[in-house]
Amino acid sequence: MADIKKKLEMLVDVDQPIEEIKECIIAISIMHGSQQIEILKEVEIWLGETIEQATPKVTKQKDDSNEGEETDIVGKE
Repeated sequence: MADIKKKLEMLVDVDQPIEEIKECIIAISIMHGSQQIEILKEVEIWLGETIEQATPKVTKQKDDSNEGEETDIVGKE
């Protein structure tokens, strides 16, 4: 029996990441008809978790870049 698979090839401009990511998500999810909303909700959950995981790293990098700088401490004379 033949193995039939759908395949979508995309060429994306990585210099336009936001628009390209949107287009890829739309192109893939729209191919699933009634499951599109479910797919988009799963992507939303994944994206939220990814942002949450990345946020402390960004904060940590900011803290590291401020290392060695004098800071004012409120209430201390």
